[in-house]
Amino acid sequence: MNFELRQGGKGDRPMSVDILRDSASTRSQHRRNLKGEGYNQGIWDINMLYTVSRSPYQSDLSYLLALVTPKDDILFLQDGVTAVIKDSEIFNNLLSQSKNLFVLKDDLSARGLNEKISEIVTVIDYAGFVDLTVKHHQHFAW
Repeated sequence: MNFELRQGGKGDRPMSVDILRDSASTRSQHRRNLKGEGYNQGIWDINMLYTVSRSPYQSDLSYLLALVTPKDDILFLQDGVTAVIKDSEIFNNLLSQSKNLFVLKDDLSARGLNEKISEIVTVIDYAGFVDLTVKHHQHFAW
């Protein structure tokens, strides 16, 4: 996310801060561009865990997809599990960005979606959730 500072009338303090939403993909592009360049080598190889807890109909997953790299993992829980229903447009968009998709078993069962998800998605329990958080040093809740 980029920020733009606008100067106020007095002193050096900014009058306002604007969040520029059109650059949501900057992080993933920046990671790809700097990978393996001298001093920065290895810095951008950090894998991220994204957790999606809201329904894709209540959140804009296109911004998430702009951030995800092929090495990142995405875990769907709570109402977010509806995003991994097989053959849905949302699920197909997810597959185009990441193959590392996980879903929490208890949340699937609570919503009666056990038979409606794709075989590509890995179903995990709470121990698997803990394993994912240990694996990733960075976490982004969506």
